[in-house]
This record gives sequence, C-alpha cells and structure tokens, in this order.
Amino acid sequence: MATKKTSSSTPKPSIKKPAIKKTAAKSKEVAKKKTAEQILKSIKRKTTTSKNTKKSTAVVEAKPIQLNAEHEARMVEWREKQAEIESFITVWASKLTNTARKVRDLNQQYRKILYKHLQDAYEVYDNVLRSEYCDDFFANLRGALYTQGFKVQSNTTDSALIIRFVFGIDTQTKTVSDYSRALDGARYDGVDTNNFAEWLERKTLTKVIEEQRAIKKEIETPAERLDRARRVVLRMIELRETKPIIKFTRIEPTAQKMIGSRFGLCVMLGYAYRTFGRGDDGMDVDINLNLLIPPSIDLEVTIIDKLARYIIGDVEEYEQRLYEEEEEQWADEVWERLVASCDEEVEKNKEYWANRQQASMADDQYEFAKQVKARKYK
Repeated sequence: MATKKTSSSTPKPSIKKPAIKKTAAKSKEVAKKKTAEQILKSIKRKTTTSKNTKKSTAVVEAKPIQLNAEHEARMVEWREKQAEIESFITVWASKLTNTARKVRDLNQQYRKILYKHLQDAYEVYDNVLRSEYCDDFFANLRGALYTQGFKVQSNTTDSALIIRFVFGIDTQTKTVSDYSRALDGARYDGVDTNNFAEWLERKTLTKVIEEQRAIKKEIETPAERLDRARRVVLRMIELRETKPIIKFTRIEPTAQKMIGSRFGLCVMLGYAYRTFGRGDDGMDVDINLNLLIPPSIDLEVTIIDKLARYIIGDVEEYEQRLYEEEEEQWADEVWERLVASCDEEVEKNKEYWANRQQASMADDQYEFAKQVKARKYK
C-alpha cells in the first residue's frame, strides 16, 4: 500500500537564496558608497594640494607629428637657415660689442684728458677774474677771436670766450655753452684750481649744467653780484673813516692845488722803506706819500672793482655779518681780508716772474714748465 508523502518527511536543508542576494546587494551598495566617499576625499585632497604646491614647470615633450619626406626635408632646411641667421648675428654682434667697449674706454680716457686741459683753462679763468687786469685780458681775447674770423656777440660771457678760444672758432655753440657753465659752476662752488678735473668727474657735466641753469633763474646776474660786492667795499671805507691810517686837514685853496676841484675818493702815491728799528724793534717802515690825486671815474671803478672781486664769492657772508657784528669790527675784518688777498696776489706775481726768469735760463723750457706745474700741485 502506497503511503502518501507528508510534510513530516525529512526536510532538505533550505538555502535562503533571497537572503543571500539581499546581503550581497547591500554589501555592493556599501562598497559603492565607500568608493564615492573615497573619490570625494581624493578630489578634495587633490584640490588642497594644488593650492599649496607650485605648478610644475617641466616641459612635456610632445611627440612630433609625422610628416612626409618632402615636408621633413623642408623642416630640416628651415632649421639650418635659422642656425645660419643666429650664427651671423652672433659674429657681428660680438664685433659690435667689442667696438662699443673700445669706444667707451676711449671716450673715458678722452674725458679724463679733456678735464685736465679744462682745469688749466679754469686756472686761467679764475686768476684773471681775480686780477685788476681782468677787463684788459678779455678785451684782448675778444680781439684775438675777431682776428681769427669769429664775431663775438655782445652778450657772450667771459667763460664762453675762454672755451671758444680753447676749442676753436668752429666749435659748436652747445659745446661752448656746456663747458663755460662748467667753469662758472666751479667758481660758484669755490673749487680750487688744482681740483677742477676731479670735481667735474665726480659731479658730472650734466649735473653742473642743471645747477647752473637753476641758479641763473634764481639769482642775480654777475653784474648785479659785482654791484653788491662794491657796496661792501664802499661801506667798509665809510666805517673806517673814524680811524684812518693817515689824517690831515688842509684849507680849500691848498687842497684844490693838491687834488683839484673834485672831492671824494682820492689816491695817494708814494714809497715805503724798511729801516733799522729804534730800541727793541727789529725793523721800521718809513712811508712817504708824495702825490695825492683825485681819480677819474674810470680809475675809481678799476680800484673798487679790484677790491670787490676779492670778496665777490663771499658777498652774502659779509652782508649778513654786517647786521650781526659791530660795524667797526666788521669793517676791520673786511679790511684784513682785502689786504690778505692783495698780499696773496703779490706773492703769485713774484712766483710768476721768478719762474719766467728761471725759464729763460733753463736748457729745456718744456721740462721746466712741467717741474713748475708739479710743484704747484704738491
């Protein structure tokens, strides 16, 4: 008898397939989420790193595009042509650079030699302006330029006359103007005649020209400055009338026989002698005034201008000190300065004529002139 199979029969072990599939799907979903988070973090990390690090400057070598044989040959020809151009430029640019360097060196040597010669011209200019023969010298210089065929303008400065004569009548006007400003600038700065070349090299010609242009706009003309120096001298003479070196009074008829009818400034001529002193004094000086004359206006101007030129560079100082010191003390200081300047000029004249006399007896005039110049610069 066949028995009916019931559920009570031994069951087969069940595999929960759906459960397995669900677990796998969940695991896959989690894996996807982690992967997305990791990608997001990776992106943020890369973004952060790119802000803090420098961009790479490495050149990525690109793979050249392949061309046919004809175009490849053309590229090679172009490169050869470019190399030829670069070689040509290199050769001639190098030669031009060497030439420019040599010219710059030559210009520098020329400038040093030129400044030395300008120093000699400045020495002439400075000493002539300090001399009583200043006007005579420049009048002769104008005549010399006229003889050479150059017509001097009436407004040509004394420094321009010096430069024009030194450089020649065919020199460009700008050159004359620039170097004449250098002479004027040196006198304005009180440069010693032995230091002119060094001063000009250090300051540069361009700077000197700029300063002189500015000064010309701001200060008075040389004639106005000379007028101020004249006033200083005349004021000194006025103040020293209270304690003159010599004072005597004559009645008018006698005075007219001595100096004529023109009263004012007068000139006394005579001689001074050194004699053996009396007592403890070593030497005495006897002064004999033999002639008293009233100078003409031209002679007055010559005398006062000669004294004024000694102090023309320091006229501001004496004008200011006049109101700061006692007038008598101020007058004595101006007087001492003028006397010292006269003594200095006398010594220079003595040295000049002594050198002239020795030069006439020297065997080699050129070598003697070099020795005199070397002694001066020591």
